[in-house]
Amino acid sequence: PMYHLPDPVMRQLKTELQGVLASNPKGSLTLADTLWKDENFEVRQLSIYLLGHATVRDPEGILSRLDQWLTPGLEPALKEALLGTGTNRLQSRFPMQWAAWIESLLAQKDSRWNAIGLMGLRSSIKSSPLQKLPAIFRLVSPMIRDPQPGLLNELKRLIQVLAEKSPTETAYFLRQTFSVSEGIGTGRLIRQCLPMFPRELQNELQTVLQAK
Repeated sequence: PMYHLPDPVMRQLKTELQGVLASNPKGSLTLADTLWKDENFEVRQLSIYLLGHATVRDPEGILSRLDQWLTPGLEPALKEALLGTGTNRLQSRFPMQWAAWIESLLAQKDSRWNAIGLMGLRSSIKSSPLQKLPAIFRLVSPMIRDPQPGLLNELKRLIQVLAEKSPTETAYFLRQTFSVSEGIGTGRLIRQCLPMFPRELQNELQTVLQAK
């Protein structure tokens, strides 16, 4: 049965879990597995919290659980939490393995897995230094040059985060991508994203869209 844990209770539980993480780092992933088996949303949130804060010496324990727990049919809020809170340790301690894992999702033939990869990329942008943006642009460029209908919402969310992080670089990237795109999908996507940018950049993008 579904039940709602009040926020103070959730905070208290997380405080107690910090004790588990500190005293028994190996056991924290086992406890995360146990909690994940409970299908209640908030219990799974606690499991995700453990996954994101577990002290691990290699990334496999985290990656294997992401592979098991993340499915296209998983509740969207849990997907977001897994790719955000649940990857805290992975992103900070093992950035190369995190990036390789995201690339593997984006390379899948199934757009549902691509969407999960884009969600993960959005999560990493929030914590990435600006110098990592070119690598992110490289990864998403093929998807923006030929945007698939099933990915439009995730692409727009991604562009929103990129525009907040670095509007000038993102607008330049979109102009460049549009210049080498062949279908009408790229232009349509950029038009839908115009309000995400400052007025001056909106005007620049609009000019490029009208010129082609």
